[in-house]
Amino acid sequence: MVMFRTADDPPIHFIKRVIALPGETVAVSNGVVYLNGAPLREPYATNNSIWTLPPTNVPPGCVFVMGDNRAEGGTETWHGFVATRLVIGKLLWHGRWKR
Repeated sequence: MVMFRTADDPPIHFIKRVIALPGETVAVSNGVVYLNGAPLREPYATNNSIWTLPPTNVPPGCVFVMGDNRAEGGTETWHGFVATRLVIGKLLWHGRWKR
């Protein structure tokens, strides 16, 4: 899990789960997330079976993030590439942040 900001002025802050790192391939089919061709076991995430993403390589300097509440609308379903320069913290364990 990381906290990141948008490039907007003023920025918006999000906390989302990192799904894929630079150079990895992420895909979503029938709500199942695939990392480098293998399905991820995600007991923490709600499923949105209508959302799909063809196999996509994560470019250098970015991570691919997704919210865990994928069956709902709004910012919880936010997903996509985030430039690593916009990451401002990472969750080390519940309740502790490292800047």
